[in-house]
Amino acid sequence: MDLGESGIQTELIREIERQGYNALVVFSNNLGNPETGATGLTEAFETYFYDRGQVIIDVLINTFVFSLTVTRFLELKVIQDLGVPVLQAYNLYGSYAWWQDSFTGMSASVISYAWEIGKQMAEDVIARYVKEEGRYPESVGIILWATSNLRNHGQCVAEFLYLLGLRPVWQKGSLRVIDIEVIPLSELKRPRVDVTGRISGLFRDSMPASVTWMDKAVDMVASLEESLEENYIRKHVLQEAQELTEQGGCCLAAGFVPHLW
Repeated sequence: MDLGESGIQTELIREIERQGYNALVVFSNNLGNPETGATGLTEAFETYFYDRGQVIIDVLINTFVFSLTVTRFLELKVIQDLGVPVLQAYNLYGSYAWWQDSFTGMSASVISYAWEIGKQMAEDVIARYVKEEGRYPESVGIILWATSNLRNHGQCVAEFLYLLGLRPVWQKGSLRVIDIEVIPLSELKRPRVDVTGRISGLFRDSMPASVTWMDKAVDMVASLEESLEENYIRKHVLQEAQELTEQGGCCLAAGFVPHLW
């Protein structure tokens, strides 16, 4: 099985054709690009899903976890005008047999797997650095793309939080994240790593709640009364604040946590 970036789509197309149906595969940007000739979503719908004004598809399958209209580049009416069922695909972190035997099928509990995977990713990064450098990393950079995090339910966000030494608080019964909390150093058994997240514009627009949690996470960790050798974010905030003070700058203007001063 192809496990690359388009592996899920490839396997789905193969299965559709194996069952004797025709798969009309359309790749498109959210917005068109006249320079490259790439079509936008609305133009792609009009070009490939209609023939002489008549709809030529029987069902529309969206293979991304997020809705086609979440970015606002495609109006809901464009989908409604097709008049066909729309199937929304999800990734499950289990086998097909597990899904068949599951009473709930695609349940909210699947999302909790993202936290466990994100934790493991963070632990692997730290373990590799310790092995190669002989010490804990003080700073780590993470690039967060919207499509990958929506598809895997936020694994990179989970990695971001766990590197800081935080974890989500889930609402009982739904597993909706309602808060984040500090993991005690006695439980974490390592320093809190300073993490810089580089997010895309689509991540910012489609996952605003995650951005809010990440911002709150950094604020929380920087405010902890812990030693500088156990909390690298606090260490770096204090160092940069001292440098700004010596240069006659203002800590508040630089965006540092106000209650540290």
